[in-house]
Amino acid sequence: MSLDELIATLNDIKKRTDDSVASGIQDVRMKEGSRELAWSSQQALGPGQIVTYQSKFVNKLSEITDEMSISGSLSIKYGGIGGSGSGAFMEAEKFYDSDLNYFVSVKVINQTINFKDASTFAPLRSCMKDQQKFNQTYGDSFVSGFLEGGEFNALVCINFHNESKKRDIQAEAKIAIGAGPVEVSAAGSLKLAEENITNNSETTIYVRWCGGGNIKPYDDEWTLDTVMAAAARFPALVGLFPQRTYAVLTKYETLRSYLMLKPVQISPLRYEVAQMYTNMLLDAYMEYKALTKRISESIGDIQAGLKEIQTDDPTTPVERPNVLVDAKLDFFPKTLQGLDDARRAIRNQMNIIIREVDILTDRPEVASDTTRKQPYIGPVTFKVLVPVVNVRGRRARPNAAPLDMQRINELCDPKTAPVDNSDPDAPPLFNPNATPLRLSADEQAKVHDLEWQSYGIGTSYQVSAPVGDPDMGSSSFCTLDFAQSGEAISDVSLLVDAQGRLSSIALGFNNGLIVSFGKSASQDDLDAVPGERKLLNIDPITERIVSGKIQTFEYKDSEQKMRQRVCGVSLSISDSRKVEYMWKPVSSDLGNVTVQPFGIPTSGLKLAGLWGRMQEDGPDAGLVRLGFIWGSAIVPTSDDPTNPGGQPKHITSLSRSFWPKATETNQVKFPYQLLGVPRLLVAPHHLRSSTKSKDDRMDRLQIGAAASSITAVGFNLDAKTRAPEDGMFVNWLVLPEPESCATNDGEVEVAGVSDGHSVEASITFLRPFPESESLPVVQCWFTSLNVAPKNSPDGTVHIRVRVVPDSCTTKGVRLVVEALDGTRVPENIKVGWLAHTKPPKANADLVSGSLTINDPGNNTSQTLKLDSTLTDKPVSQFVGLNEVRAELKHPISFTTMVMPETTSSELHLNAGPFSPCDMSVLGLTWILAM
Repeated sequence: MSLDELIATLNDIKKRTDDSVASGIQDVRMKEGSRELAWSSQQALGPGQIVTYQSKFVNKLSEITDEMSISGSLSIKYGGIGGSGSGAFMEAEKFYDSDLNYFVSVKVINQTINFKDASTFAPLRSCMKDQQKFNQTYGDSFVSGFLEGGEFNALVCINFHNESKKRDIQAEAKIAIGAGPVEVSAAGSLKLAEENITNNSETTIYVRWCGGGNIKPYDDEWTLDTVMAAAARFPALVGLFPQRTYAVLTKYETLRSYLMLKPVQISPLRYEVAQMYTNMLLDAYMEYKALTKRISESIGDIQAGLKEIQTDDPTTPVERPNVLVDAKLDFFPKTLQGLDDARRAIRNQMNIIIREVDILTDRPEVASDTTRKQPYIGPVTFKVLVPVVNVRGRRARPNAAPLDMQRINELCDPKTAPVDNSDPDAPPLFNPNATPLRLSADEQAKVHDLEWQSYGIGTSYQVSAPVGDPDMGSSSFCTLDFAQSGEAISDVSLLVDAQGRLSSIALGFNNGLIVSFGKSASQDDLDAVPGERKLLNIDPITERIVSGKIQTFEYKDSEQKMRQRVCGVSLSISDSRKVEYMWKPVSSDLGNVTVQPFGIPTSGLKLAGLWGRMQEDGPDAGLVRLGFIWGSAIVPTSDDPTNPGGQPKHITSLSRSFWPKATETNQVKFPYQLLGVPRLLVAPHHLRSSTKSKDDRMDRLQIGAAASSITAVGFNLDAKTRAPEDGMFVNWLVLPEPESCATNDGEVEVAGVSDGHSVEASITFLRPFPESESLPVVQCWFTSLNVAPKNSPDGTVHIRVRVVPDSCTTKGVRLVVEALDGTRVPENIKVGWLAHTKPPKANADLVSGSLTINDPGNNTSQTLKLDSTLTDKPVSQFVGLNEVRAELKHPISFTTMVMPETTSSELHLNAGPFSPCDMSVLGLTWILAM
């Protein structure tokens, strides 16, 4: 090309560019009406960064652990998904129970900090000739620096309520979550999809970050929108507030000094070849852990009558995969025993995986050995053997479009509420066709929530429409929120106000729980209720409350508006065994009084709880609206004629809290017949001393519990308190007999204890523990105690029992009882004790411990991390007293109990005195069992 031709070409290009600028097609200058972008090059301040952002749906835990650089083997050994020493980032069980898991990750690297002085290998003479010592001392790499920046991780777990349309909801969820900017015409559909997901799902969000400081306002909740917004702003915040995030690990082979000094026989471990295999082990282990939790929940639901084991179609042959045949694993029986056996077999598979991790620690090369056989069974294959559990009487939900569902309770008038004509094989919780009474809008919402939370709940529970005023009252109540899965009413007390009207109802359940509804009532108020307004010791198996009456009073308030309240109630087991209180107004001019009778909706039900509205304080305190909740009687069933009740082959743990009468022998019945005579632990754990009368008994602490005539059906319990009016609860525990844990237990009587003089008691184990194993764990507590101050009635008592240090062997142990601070002991003291095998770090069947609380009045809530984690949330719990120090200016009252928040790895206790008791030390012994 000649020079003239080149100049002509350049001029032509310039002309076309000028024409484009002039016509507005190519112009970087802002024009009138244009919007300035929020970002500009002048705002790009801060250090240079390497940012990795990703958001995706995940199905395997290993996808998350890879992104977070979490050690799969460490997660298996410690049973949690962490990433730091601070604890678990998320619950593996929640991950596998969720229908959709959305993971958001942002990694920011500002710079890398290298250590110049770390590039020389420093050999140790004792380690350079021994491969094992070298591995233990040096590992496979060394820290050569650190990455500085930040990391943000969030996991959104979504559970869909409607299983029949789960795939449709998943599709809409993926569109709604993954959608970016959309056209205006599509924005409405996207908003509707997001609202439908909210109506049909439950969302759990886990967030963890380092660096960046405070990445969101304190008062903002974590939602999917705030997660995405925090992830977007995270790199800019890390530029301002970075921190060290990761150590840079470098192989020894990269050091010239190491290659010069390394002996031929020494070779560092190469763990990178085992990483993929370790992730496979992690996925299998966590799936097994989630399966164990589901089986444990299913066992409890079956015993409560909420679920049943699905039977196979005999026309459909089922074959085992070859891998199960080779492992000699067969289908588990379709009974409770089969589920318990499956849970035990899962524990064996989890232990095999843990042993495999130990092998990889010393020999990572086995991960790449193609000839080596996998030692464990995959969880997907194992699930084939486990019996399927469904809701009792389960049928498919109506094939309506759940994503188009309307908001409920748009009709506020209960009289115009629609009548439910649903399938009788899947009965609703409330049947409007059986009564002319109707639910209020709030009550309709409550029923709807309960039915979504526990699909099929109508097969086990039915509610009657409450009567009373639907608009008054400060709060609503419903016992189905906390009393399901086998809890039965054991006591009923009716409290009356100054006008003679029913003010509150107190219910006691067979698990020790006591609740009152209506006007706030203290323990003294409950103690003052006369016997004719009490129905006590209701046998959960042989006695059922089958009918009731509710008396309401209609009157005009100060604004001349018609109001209603509950003023009387009647509950009947039979004509001769019932509790009833009906108000008799002094004048008919006060208002109208009506009585509404109720009975069980269908046969086989009994009174299981109450629901309604109440006013807890003020001049109108009381029950405003009241209804009955009916539940099915708990009768264990089994399809196996050789195993009635479907109970396991060995005795499993069982515990309750019981309110005994101190004036007579109490008969305690187990919820079901055990397989044999159990070993039983008892301990007083709750005391509310009465202040009604003053006599010479007021200056002491006296509690006691003794079990006798123990059979497979129940036992007799004798209790002892300072005065008959004292309220004491006794904790009892049936010791389990798992193969993994050996136990010894008993009670010892100690005489001669006095102030400043401690007495030891020697105990010989009936079944000695193996010499080859670790020493057993021993716990002790008071079962009978009577102590008083030495000089003054208002003095101090201090009594303690403990294990003598270094006295425990595999054949026995010594206990010591100490009376301190001038404490007088007029009677012999009885001490209960338990010795059991030291539990493993994970998947334990029984764990125990002790706790001493100083100044317990200021800190009644206690949380303990378990050194040995259980296989699941504990089935049974037990608490006893091993030390108390208190002044007797006021009678001693205290409580010690395990809270429902307790998990497989964390114990939650509520322990402390009741005011005005002055207690300075409270010592506890606790036991958790599967």
